[in-house]
Amino acid sequence: VIGACIHQLSIQDIAVRLYSPPTIKTVVTGFGGAEKRQVQEMVRILLGFDRLPRPDHAADALAAALCLAVYDFSKIRMGLS
Repeated sequence: VIGACIHQLSIQDIAVRLYSPPTIKTVVTGFGGAEKRQVQEMVRILLGFDRLPRPDHAADALAAALCLAVYDFSKIRMGLS
C-alpha cells in the first residue's frame, strides 16, 4: 500500500519523506528506543499541549511532523536547502 501511495504522490510531484520509528523517537525524545508514552509526553511538551494527543496515532503523526521540521530546519541552517 505504501508503495502505491508514494507512486501516486510522485506522479503529482509531491515530495515524500520516510523516517524510521527509531529516527523519529531519537529526534523527539533523544533516545531511539523510547516507549510510546515517552514520545507522547515529549510531543505534548514540545507543542505546548495541556494533555497527551489522542488517539495514539495523532501523537505518532505529530512526532513525524516534528521530525520533518527538525530535519528541514537543520538543512536550511547548514545551507543545504
